[in-house]
Amino acid sequence: MQEDRATPRSRQEAAELECPTCGQPFTAEVWLVIDKRERPDLVHTLLDGELNVMCCPHCGAEGGINHPMLYHDAEREQLLCAMPLTIQSADAARELVGELLQSLVAALPAKERKPYLAEVEVVPELDGLRAALIEQAISADAVIEDRMVALAVGELLNVTGELTFGRVMAEHRKLLLSDRAEVALDDIAQGARATGDRELRRRAQEAKAVLSRFRSTLHARQVALAVLLDDLAPLSDAEVAVVPALHTMLEAVDPQEVYAARIAVAPEQRPSLDALIERLAQQAAAEHQPEALAFLYNLQLLPQQ
Repeated sequence: MQEDRATPRSRQEAAELECPTCGQPFTAEVWLVIDKRERPDLVHTLLDGELNVMCCPHCGAEGGINHPMLYHDAEREQLLCAMPLTIQSADAARELVGELLQSLVAALPAKERKPYLAEVEVVPELDGLRAALIEQAISADAVIEDRMVALAVGELLNVTGELTFGRVMAEHRKLLLSDRAEVALDDIAQGARATGDRELRRRAQEAKAVLSRFRSTLHARQVALAVLLDDLAPLSDAEVAVVPALHTMLEAVDPQEVYAARIAVAPEQRPSLDALIERLAQQAAAEHQPEALAFLYNLQLLPQQ
C-alpha cells in the first residue's frame, strides 16, 4: 500500500495585489514559508534577489512583493521571518509570525518539532532576510564571499539616487564595509584607468570614499557607546536586556533599519530602552561627545509604532 505523501513544508498561496505603476488589480502566487532542506532551489532564488518578484499582467511593470515570509533551516536550527516595514504594530507582527510558524510546524514530523522552533528572529523585509543568509554563506566560504562582494560593489556602482544608495548599503552592509570591498573598488579604479574609462574610475573612487566614511562613523559610534555604557555601569537587568537592540540600531546604515530595530523591541521593554537612551544621552552631553549625542537624540525622536 502506498504511503501518504508528506505535507509540503514550504508554502505558496495566491495573493490579491495592486500594481503600484498602473493601479490595476491582479492575482499572483507568493511564497510565505520556505524550508531550506525541502526547497534549496527557492533559497538560491532568494539569494539572487528574485524570490516573490512579480510582473504586472496589465502594464508589464516588475517588482518585489512586500509580504511576510518565514524561512526554516533545520540544520542550523534557525527560523527567520521577513517582516514588511508596513507592519508597525508588534501585536500584528507576532500574529503573522505565529500563523506562518503554525503552518510550518503542522507540516513537520513529530520528531522534528524541537524547542528551537519557538524562537523566530524577525528581520526587515526580504532584503533583510537575504542579507542575513548572505552573511551566513560568506562566513563559511571565501569564494562565495568574493563573489558576493563583487555583486554588492557592482550594485553600488550602479546607484542612481540617495534612496537607492541607502537600500544597497543596508542590504549589503557587512560586504560593503569590509576590506575586500575597498580592494575590489581599488581594482576597478585601476582597471578603469588602464582602459581610459574616466567615469567608472570616478565612481569607484567616490564609492570607496563613501564606504571609508561609513566605516569610520560606525566605528566611532561603537567605541563611543562602549565607553558610555562602561561609565553607566552597573546596568539594571532590564537595561542589559535591551542593549542588543541598541547595538542593532547603532550598526545600521539606513534609517529604515534603525526604525525596524526600534519597533521590533517588545512593548514591555520599551520603557527600559527609552530610559537607557536618555541616560546615555545625558552621559554623552557630560562627556562632550557630540556625534554620539546626535545619534542618541535621533533615536529618541523615532516613533514607537
